[in-house]
Amino acid sequence: MMTDLEAKLGEAAVYLDEQPKGSSFEITYENVKIEIQWKLNQLMIKAFHLPYRMTDVEERKIRGRVEEAIEQRNLPFSL
Repeated sequence: MMTDLEAKLGEAAVYLDEQPKGSSFEITYENVKIEIQWKLNQLMIKAFHLPYRMTDVEERKIRGRVEEAIEQRNLPFSL
């Protein structure tokens, strides 16, 4: 069963795959804003705990969850 985060990442993947490099996509999931952006041929992921910026540890945890969801779905871009 696909989680809400995986569904939103799927949306981001389809959108970013069709956009030029440098495009970005924002997802809000469980009070966390996740920004996914193509930058220098690499996918950059930033996470913000709304309404405040997350600590580095919190951001790494969210990034890990995002990366895991992307890998499990075999989305059309790589980290």
